[in-house]
Amino acid sequence: MTIRDRLVPRRAPHMTPFRPLRSLLFAPGNRPRMLAKVGTVGADAVVIDLEDAVPLDEKTDTRAVVREALESQDWRRVYVRINAIVARTDYSAASGLDDIEAVAMPALTGIILPKVDTPEDVFAAAESLAAAERRLDVEDGRFEIMPILETARGVLSAERIAGAHPRVRRLCFGAGDFTTDIGVEWTKDGLAYLYARSLVALASRAAECEPPVDTVFPDIHDGEGLRGDAELALKLGFQGKLAIYPAQVPIINGIFTPSSERVAEARRWIAAFEAALREAKASVTVDGKMLDYANVAQFRRLVAIADALETT
Repeated sequence: MTIRDRLVPRRAPHMTPFRPLRSLLFAPGNRPRMLAKVGTVGADAVVIDLEDAVPLDEKTDTRAVVREALESQDWRRVYVRINAIVARTDYSAASGLDDIEAVAMPALTGIILPKVDTPEDVFAAAESLAAAERRLDVEDGRFEIMPILETARGVLSAERIAGAHPRVRRLCFGAGDFTTDIGVEWTKDGLAYLYARSLVALASRAAECEPPVDTVFPDIHDGEGLRGDAELALKLGFQGKLAIYPAQVPIINGIFTPSSERVAEARRWIAAFEAALREAKASVTVDGKMLDYANVAQFRRLVAIADALETT
């Protein structure tokens, strides 16, 4: 089994191989001018927002704007963050299934499903997407589901949600609603949700999903703060980060892209280990570092990510 297979062992047969999602840039669905520009700044994926960025009384009309954008723009990967399946806050609209019916079309990569508390939310969205695929006469399983875990209940159910359906390739974590739910301040140091982030990363691995995508960083003018937050997310096991401002994209991409020096070093260490194996040795010391199966597997993963980014 290759490293890419281990990263995405549950993907449906039609799905593309693992392609890292370093950055996903949001644009409000009710802002056509922003939708026209969101794909020009280098994000790995575009997220059209029907949820929190759209006022409650504009959501229905915004669906038509989103459809027009999906029909007219040429995005490599585009998701729509629909509204919740179940309204769990007083500022939520339980219109997610209607959103799916309105925006599911061939250009769509998948949906981002907010405020997911239970696998039942995923099941309901999956059924609606399956119906849309039949209506559109496209292949089964075409549309992905990316749940955002942003409540205490959702985080504690992370493994069950991650394993709920093959459409779920990866999870997201959302710090804004999560800190509101547990009654603490959303601070830049991230201490209030450090455990939650780690749990989402662990649950993703346990459910054999891709590494998850991290929360947005709220201060759009604090590039250094974003850099530190993204570096922490990388260390915790995330593959990328949500973005809410174009200037955040190059910073995020830079953090989640292995450096050429690091990749070259990894290739050299892998080659040294493979040479040792041919001599019936399961460990070797290179540059003062002891290499064995476990850490070489990490180097292979690094190289696989770099290769995937080169072919994306």
